[in-house]
Amino acid sequence: MSRLLRETTAERTFADVRIPLTVMAVDLTEREPAPLRSGALWQALLAATALAGVFPPQERDGHRLVDGLALVPVPTGAVIEDGADVTVSVNLIPRHTLESWPSGPTPEPPPQRRRPGVLDNLLEVMDLSQLSQSERNAELADVVIAPRFGPGGWRDFHLADLFLEAGLRAAEEQLPTLAGMALPAVARG
Repeated sequence: MSRLLRETTAERTFADVRIPLTVMAVDLTEREPAPLRSGALWQALLAATALAGVFPPQERDGHRLVDGLALVPVPTGAVIEDGADVTVSVNLIPRHTLESWPSGPTPEPPPQRRRPGVLDNLLEVMDLSQLSQSERNAELADVVIAPRFGPGGWRDFHLADLFLEAGLRAAEEQLPTLAGMALPAVARG
């Protein structure tokens, strides 16, 4: 993962990005959210993908960092704190799942499907515990994108196209609002 992130970011740092960027992690040492805004991008991304219980925490300056999902599933507050003019949040932890996917029948899972294991249960409990926090943080944004998903879970890679389609549909629904926000302040009146 380290090699992949190094290659993908071409060893760039936060100082190299054109649009200000904050990568959200959680500091287990301090027991608080840890918005990352400096240093190597690959290291911040590695910390932000260190899902607690699955990957080891990333060590940084004596602190143990894990995926921000643990405390801040939708980090809108950090973006507001950074001075963003317009904030858009994407809430991927829905309160309700659709009974079926809008585009038609759900594709059959691969044949080697197994019963949910410990990791599946852990992730489901984490999602449930973060539901209200996720909604509260998302609502801080000027525009909230909340895809509506049909049945499926994190292991259902065969549903990737359906998850993507749901996200695109939710984003497209917000285009009029975003277009209105893009007008110069004088035109908005």
